[in-house]
Parts: sequence; structure tokens; C-alpha cells
Amino acid sequence: MDLRNLCLYYADRKFNNKINYNANQLLNFVESTYKSFYTGMDKEYKDALKIALKMDNKNNKMFDEKELEAMVEQLKKLNPKHLIGLAKLIKAQLNDKSDDKYYEFDLNDLDMNTLNKIDCYIKHITKDK
Repeated sequence: MDLRNLCLYYADRKFNNKINYNANQLLNFVESTYKSFYTGMDKEYKDALKIALKMDNKNNKMFDEKELEAMVEQLKKLNPKHLIGLAKLIKAQLNDKSDDKYYEFDLNDLDMNTLNKIDCYIKHITKDK
């Protein structure tokens, strides 16, 4: 965002033509990179979300305190698009139809099936990293 704001500043001001041209070129590059990055992420989280939702609950594993703490740390590292997928996953599991702007949940209050689906989602999101 800072690079975008910087490019906008120099592209919109009356400097010499070379500075304006270069700022516009850089702004176009930043915008196209930004769009392609988030478009790819949409597909990535949607694919992981589909896999997690289809996961059957026959092989649910139990999570101990350390594993839940590790899951929380992994969740903190997710980017905003992945967090949207996580919220959709939890809402689907809890049959929550609300359209609230903010969504809060406590891992300790979720059932094992939901925790396993979250674990599956995280593993598919982070497998390439």
C-alpha cells in the first residue's frame, strides 16, 4: 500500500514528464501485481476450503493444548484472504447465516470435527510455503 500511495503521489503531481511517466509505469506494475496476487489467492483459499468442507468426520483426531496453541500461531500467519476462507469454513460448520463484518470464535469452543476441518484447511493453504 505504501508503494501504491507513493506512486499515486508522484503520478498526480506536476513534476517533470519523466518522473510522471515513471511513476505511472510503476503504479501500473504495482496494480497488476496486486490484482494477480489476490486473484490467485482467491483460488487457493477456495480450493482449500472445498477440500476441508468435504473432509469426512470419521478420522477426527483429538487436539491437545499444545496442538491448539500451534494452530493459533498458524492462524495468526494467514493473510486476510485466507482468514476470509477460515471464517466461511467455521460459519458453514456452525450453520451461521449472518453477514456480520467481524467474526469472532474461540478454538476451545469448537467441536472436534470443526477443528479437524480447520487443521485440514491450514495444511492445504500452507503446503506450498
